[in-house]
Amino acid sequence: MDIFDFAMKTEIEGISFYKQLSLSADNKGLKTIFNWLAEEEEKHYEVFKKMKTDETASYQASLILNKVKTLFEEISESNDILDVNNNQVDLYKKAQDLEQKTKSFYESKAQEVTNQKQKETLLEIAKEEGRHYFLMESIINFVSRPKEWVENSEFNHLEDYYE
Repeated sequence: MDIFDFAMKTEIEGISFYKQLSLSADNKGLKTIFNWLAEEEEKHYEVFKKMKTDETASYQASLILNKVKTLFEEISESNDILDVNNNQVDLYKKAQDLEQKTKSFYESKAQEVTNQKQKETLLEIAKEEGRHYFLMESIINFVSRPKEWVENSEFNHLEDYYE
């Protein structure tokens, strides 16, 4: 299986996983976030599909973290109760782990391709997977302590994840 077939397979698994998380989330805001993540994985899939036949395919980074920060603030202000059990948090940690593995895979494969445009695209998508990892970490922290999380300045340094 070549890099792009494997990447497409991985992204399909991500789409499915985030859609399942969306279906199992009780909170409307979390459902929205998981649907956004599924859409992001769909974009990655489409890029890899193009890369398989077109060496000039590229990827434009999303601004999902900015949208999520606003949504987290809205959830916190609405006092919408986040009733997330340990099994859900374990699934969020699994998603985080999958994002890290995917990021590492794309970084590794970027070193193997000879086409500079493909290398750049793989590295950009790897960065995006890193943003998803950070997002899942933020979700885990948010559902564990929503009021403290929004007040924490950690999420205010999003520009670090877009460099």
